[in-house]
Amino acid sequence: MAVIKDARRLSSRLKALRVENGWTLDEVAGKTGISKATLSKLENGRTNLTFASVLKLSQGLNIPISTLTNTVDDSVGRRRSITRSNEGAVFEADDAHWQLLSNDLAGQDRMYVRATIQSRAFDEEAPWRKHPGQEFLFVLSGTLTLYSEAYQPLTLKPGDSIAFDSSMGHKYVAAGRGKVEVLMAVQGEGYTDVDEVPY
Repeated sequence: MAVIKDARRLSSRLKALRVENGWTLDEVAGKTGISKATLSKLENGRTNLTFASVLKLSQGLNIPISTLTNTVDDSVGRRRSITRSNEGAVFEADDAHWQLLSNDLAGQDRMYVRATIQSRAFDEEAPWRKHPGQEFLFVLSGTLTLYSEAYQPLTLKPGDSIAFDSSMGHKYVAAGRGKVEVLMAVQGEGYTDVDEVPY
């Protein structure tokens, strides 16, 4: 499960946004599919805010992800998006750390992510990542092994890229000793955390 690194800021931002718009917890629960109890815990910092929860909030409330993760005003529809070094919201999971990039464009339906792969070996017990749409991946540094349900493992080195049907189960593994960083573009709608995917 990918959990946001700076959850306190996001929790207070969620509560402020709800109060600002005059939404009750019941209304937000109905719009997002997140239970009232979980929303209350999220607002009070008593539970972890996952990547999937941020997406549900964004889609259900019809707001850019950055309205929750950034401190800038997103009330004006944006036609460009800039993420300065180390400014994107970071989510940490066992297999990777995910930094959201350029996530405040008006009407944005794709997510751009810089990921640092943490897995060093293929874990047969870990669930496959699966989500609707296509995924594009570009290797920035290190050597990545991409495992999938339909193909043999694929080794990708700096400068290599791949696009694939991301409804096909996939896992990332850092090969060798060096740090593995990749740029990714994925469809935001329908994305779930690994532990929320039925398998």
